[in-house]
Amino acid sequence: MNRISYLICACVFLGACGAKEPKVETGQAILAGFSSAGETENSKRLGELATDLNEVKQNIEIINRRNVAIEDKYKQIIDLFVAYRETLTALNSKVDNFTLQKNLAYSNKGVSLYGNRNLTGEPVTNISQNFLVEVLEGEAGAQGVVAVRSADVFGYANGTSFTKLAK
Repeated sequence: MNRISYLICACVFLGACGAKEPKVETGQAILAGFSSAGETENSKRLGELATDLNEVKQNIEIINRRNVAIEDKYKQIIDLFVAYRETLTALNSKVDNFTLQKNLAYSNKGVSLYGNRNLTGEPVTNISQNFLVEVLEGEAGAQGVVAVRSADVFGYANGTSFTKLAK
């Protein structure tokens, strides 16, 4: 906020002092200056114009180099976005292929998995609600026993304890 205040004050001060932007000479004004001046003045004026022209050329070269650098950065950013999109597409395809090839379900609530089809004895493990598993035998959501597994879990449970994952 301070910078803006200083800038406003400086603009008001310069405006009060009558500061003006430098006047840019047009081609007609330059030619008119040559016709009314002597040879020495014309030579001096040509030298000044040549110097001004060189400064303008240098400024244009600097701007062009900066533009090229900016374009390169934009190209790099676009390349990153393209790579990101390709990676995301590949990942989505792998997930889709996985879900299409597997009979997946998730647990409706905490479920006890048993080591036998009779669902008797001590549970092998308990899984939490919304735990994703692959159904190997049976039908998720239906009465009966299902065999399920995930990366670290295998066991048998009641089929109604699971909801089939929509494909």
